[in-house]
Amino acid sequence: TQHEFQDELADVFGDVDMLLTPSTDTTAPDNLQITGSPLFQAPWSFAGFPTVTIPCGLAEDGLPAGLQLIGREFDEARLLGAAAWCERVLSFRDRPPLVDG
Repeated sequence: TQHEFQDELADVFGDVDMLLTPSTDTTAPDNLQITGSPLFQAPWSFAGFPTVTIPCGLAEDGLPAGLQLIGREFDEARLLGAAAWCERVLSFRDRPPLVDG
């Protein structure tokens, strides 16, 4: 099943170098007990495709949101280069409020 999924994803990429999605369907959790919903990461983890998430904004509640770049299989160098470019261009520096606890 995993190999079939990898083959299907290779076709999804077509002529593009990488895909861009939100990191999750929500902002970060408001505590450190969980890391958030794996909904948008699970397919790429299952397929073994490289991903990187970078912060891109704060929601109204002050919690961070991220964007996820997904690279082609075994194309980590290009993915990390694109992520570094995104970080420079977005120049996102805001910090979420810290909560004791």
